[in-house]
Amino acid sequence: MYEYARKTASVPYSAKTSIIRITGYEKKNCAGVLSNPHFGRDIAFENTAQMLFLIEQMLCDLDYPQRTTEKRSFREQPEKRALIVQDTLPTAPAGETSALATIRLRIMFRQSASWQGEAGWVEGESSAQFRSVLELLQLIDEILEEN
Repeated sequence: MYEYARKTASVPYSAKTSIIRITGYEKKNCAGVLSNPHFGRDIAFENTAQMLFLIEQMLCDLDYPQRTTEKRSFREQPEKRALIVQDTLPTAPAGETSALATIRLRIMFRQSASWQGEAGWVEGESSAQFRSVLELLQLIDEILEEN
């Protein structure tokens, strides 16, 4: 079973920033590798939705930043989701894969059922603030459409 960061008052600074290496981009759908000390290894993702769900699960596991709203569900009493089990997460392939773009992601708030924070484009040596997940995806798309 995967070792999770325990919910404490303090989250290690290193876990507050994730690195997203995008290695594929087709029809506005990205694939690549997510790196964060919380996972203990690089995690491969095959599509944009999988990347977003991995990040959201990590934020919930760390309880940082805390949500300001309760998660909605179609069920009257939402079931507790099992935490991600290490065996179900695809390990990033060995060896260095050329990245189309590298994004340094720092989520500072989870308000209005979305994320707010800063995304830094490593190769372009620039960064931008985002106010929602949609705006984050638009920033990533802007980088990848130019490359």
